[in-house]
Amino acid sequence: AVEHLVADTVVLSEVFRLQVQHNKDILIERDTLTSEIQSMLEQLKEEREMRKHKEAAVAKKEALYLRTMAARRSIHESCMEQEAVIANVESRIAEKEKEMEEMKEVIAAKDRDIILMKEELQRAKKRTEELRQQQAACVKEYEALTGNPGEKLLEKFRRVAETWMPAG
Repeated sequence: AVEHLVADTVVLSEVFRLQVQHNKDILIERDTLTSEIQSMLEQLKEEREMRKHKEAAVAKKEALYLRTMAARRSIHESCMEQEAVIANVESRIAEKEKEMEEMKEVIAAKDRDIILMKEELQRAKKRTEELRQQQAACVKEYEALTGNPGEKLLEKFRRVAETWMPAG
C-alpha cells in the first residue's frame, strides 16, 4: 500500500509539472495575442488617419464640380472599403479580446486545479508518512511481543501482496 501511495505521489507530481508547463504555454500564447491586438490597434489608427486625409482631399476638390463628383465617388467607395476593413479589424479585436477573456478563465481554472493538486499531494504525502509511522510502530510492537525481527514479517506480507497484485 505504501509503495502504491508512493507511486501515486510520483504520478501526481508529474501531472502537476505538466500542468505548470501547460500554464506557461498559455501565458506565452496570451502575450502573443496581446502583441497582435496592439499591432491591429496601430493599423486601425493608421487607417483612420488615411481616411481623414482622403476626406480632406474631397473637400478641396468640390470647387470643380465634374472632377469633384468623380473624385468624391471614388473616395467614397474607398472610404466604404476602409470602413469595411476597420469593421473587420474591430471585429477581430473583439474576437481576440474574447479569446483573451476565455484564456484568463482557463488560466484561473488551471490555477484552481493546481491548488487542488497541491493540496492532494500534501495529503498523500502526509498519509504516506502516517502509514510509514504505523508500519514502524507495528514492527516495533511485533518485535517486542515475539522477539523476531520485524523485517521478516514485512517480507512475508510483501510476498503475499505480490501474489494478489498483478505485476506492473
